[in-house]
Amino acid sequence: MLPFVCGVLMAFPLACGKKAPPFLPEKQMAARVDQLTGVYADGEVQLTGRIVNSSEGPEPTGCRVYQGWYPLDDPPCEGCPIQLAVLSGTQKIVISENRLVCAIPQANREGIGFFQVRLTDESGAEGPPSERIRLKIKD
Repeated sequence: MLPFVCGVLMAFPLACGKKAPPFLPEKQMAARVDQLTGVYADGEVQLTGRIVNSSEGPEPTGCRVYQGWYPLDDPPCEGCPIQLAVLSGTQKIVISENRLVCAIPQANREGIGFFQVRLTDESGAEGPPSERIRLKIKD
């Protein structure tokens, strides 16, 4: 039986798949948002944070906001994974010096929101994620 198994294994090539020519990895954005905070007022969530550049690289020109939303009567349990999705829609983003301010309309929607921000550059490359914050929104 052992010679049969060895023969079968030798008949198949031990390769990991199609080989491609070498390439340089895309340069990722090093800037990130630190000390992210959020407040809800007048139908908007306003996120603010400090921009930290850990090394040379492209300057941030915008951000992507990731959001998870839960009803007030059914919050996620402590330690449960939170599913975040890219927030689409109109956002007011202001980046000045080392500060980020992003206003997100919520249309008086009650619930528990989880937010995380990633800075982007002109090419659309994303930086590392900020810490995740939790906001309870109740009118």
